[in-house]
Amino acid sequence: AAAAAAAVAAAARAMITDLGLQELVLSAGQHQLKVALLLSCLVVVLLRRLRHQDGGEQTRRLPSKLASASGSSPARPLFLPLESDATPRQRRPNGGTAGGTPTPVSGSPRYAAWLGCCVARPQVGGEQVGEEADYSCRSRSTRSPHSDAASNASPAGSPLGDFGGAGFGGGGGGGAWTVEAIVAAGVPAECAEAVRQLGLEVGVSGDEPLSDPTTLWRFASAREFNIQAGKDMYTAAMAWRASLSMKSVMESLGDGEAYRKDGSRDTKDVCSWSWTRSHGTPESDFASTYGFWGRLSAKGLPDQAPIAIWRVGEIDVKGYTTEKLLGIVEHGFISHMEDLLQAGRAESRKSGKIVRARLILDCHNLKLSNLKYLPAVRHIFGLGKQFFPEVTASITLVRAPKITTFIYKAVEPFLTPVMKRKVRILGNDFEAGLRSHAGLEKSVLPAFLGGRASNAEVCNAKCVPEGFGRRSGLGGT
Repeated sequence: AAAAAAAVAAAARAMITDLGLQELVLSAGQHQLKVALLLSCLVVVLLRRLRHQDGGEQTRRLPSKLASASGSSPARPLFLPLESDATPRQRRPNGGTAGGTPTPVSGSPRYAAWLGCCVARPQVGGEQVGEEADYSCRSRSTRSPHSDAASNASPAGSPLGDFGGAGFGGGGGGGAWTVEAIVAAGVPAECAEAVRQLGLEVGVSGDEPLSDPTTLWRFASAREFNIQAGKDMYTAAMAWRASLSMKSVMESLGDGEAYRKDGSRDTKDVCSWSWTRSHGTPESDFASTYGFWGRLSAKGLPDQAPIAIWRVGEIDVKGYTTEKLLGIVEHGFISHMEDLLQAGRAESRKSGKIVRARLILDCHNLKLSNLKYLPAVRHIFGLGKQFFPEVTASITLVRAPKITTFIYKAVEPFLTPVMKRKVRILGNDFEAGLRSHAGLEKSVLPAFLGGRASNAEVCNAKCVPEGFGRRSGLGGT
């Protein structure tokens, strides 16, 4: 432990020196540094939710200073690779790379590996965020046992294969997705074969459960187009949805859509989504008052992507924990993530291209006390990473503390294009940055962020009163 602490300190000093931040660190008060640390941890947790990280992926070794300080190399590498959008490495089925030992991205400083955990999937298709990505899906896919047995060709005269021209499945059965139908649904052509293989592996046809092409793409993309890993994620997600009773969660926190007992939607039209957070049940009233999330009703983007606001600076994690309310908070957050997934899914089906949400994190009044409860925050956000893949296209932090925005500006020139497109940290004057990063105008935001939308579209994020869990009957044991 002492050696590891010394190694981390040495690496931190090297990074501070390289960035020329010595004077800033010396002049900053303890309070400011703690706020910056909390915000940094939050960014890492959120972005790890959007990118799978397991022992099967090729990872980067510790920086040389860190390795020498600890005296030996770790048994398991700690950092994800940094890849250039223009030159993706060819991945072998066993998780290695065709080029052998990974090499740093050209132009990246030696401490760039520390930022590797923040790399998430780039934008694809018609998404209106950032630059177009080089998406080499085929090089990342693992061949399915069904690949040779299944035909890629559609029946004559029908680009949608067995599902006809009325839709891309309509909830019906009748065979596996064809490559032509998958591309017509909006999946990039280079990813279509991997998505087809995943559909064969999980044995689905039609739109449910979460089995339309663009949703299968989300699972495949979240697992770097490794078919077996994508199958495992999909299977686990379907089992979780059934055991959780997604039907009960969505009915207790809102209305407008029907669900089956297995957690799939009870509809033949996945092109529409009308569920809204409502009042009237103890769970929904709690979420509206003490939750921190919300999806805006306004559509301020060309692709009609959902817009989500999280009031992370106001989260009362201490209240959730001490009043034993984490269970109901989880259900509220799950309903919000399901709302984002299904809203993006519906727009994807209507537009014929992959649509993902834009997420805005309001960091105003970020609480240092939440550092103590970081595992609880990580657990809540981790639900999204596990069971709601590829929901967001960008994450924009606004009203962040000044020291954090200063550090971000210093580091920004060294970030890869993927990192820059995925996350942006902005201060109180965020209008121009929000427009350039997420494509959003400030006017579509709630009034508490200077926009015209109603504050009621986002949960109030109030502090939980002492004894509330017991008095309300919502607190656990």
